Amino acid sequence: MTVNDMTNGRARKTLSDQLDRLDRVIDGLSEALKESVASAVRDATAQAVQQAVQATLTEILTSPELMALIGAARAPAPVAEPDPPPPASPAPRLRDRIGSALGWAGQKIRTAREACSRRMPAIRPRLLGLWNLRCQLLIALGIGAAAGLVAYTAGPLAAGLLGALAGFTTSLAARASLWLRRLTAAPVPMTS
Repeated sequence: MTVNDMTNGRARKTLSDQLDRLDRVIDGLSEALKESVASAVRDATAQAVQQAVQATLTEILTSPELMALIGAARAPAPVAEPDPPPPASPAPRLRDRIGSALGWAGQKIRTAREACSRRMPAIRPRLLGLWNLRCQLLIALGIGAAAGLVAYTAGPLAAGLLGALAGFTTSLAARASLWLRRLTAAPVPMTS
């Protein structure tokens, strides 16, 4: 139970009110002290760094050995006179340009031939399998090139229809070819 006495028309503060007020004052002083210390350290550090930089620069700029090195480094290097440009050669003729282009192409072909000859033993069976199909492959290549040219000139709708027709025709031709091979294959004689 706390009793507030009235003195001169004012309420008298209790001990807990006084302690709370003292606690707030101490917290305020604590914050102010932290800020003051941080500010003092910041100022002292800035001043110490400024003095250290100033002392270092003074030492460097008054050192005769260092000034001699800087003077030697600042001296321009002797400039050698450039070689005179070679006399302008006449523009290469068309024959020379063609010759150099053919020489470059020949070099590239020789490089490709050497690379292929190293890998040829592994590739040879596959290439022989394709060689047996050379007629079919050339026909397919010719038809594909013709269809591509027509599709290119016809426009997107016609190209789509032509592509569908070409796919249908190709699969039909492949089936017909297999059927004809089975029909014309020689029957295997049965041995008993």
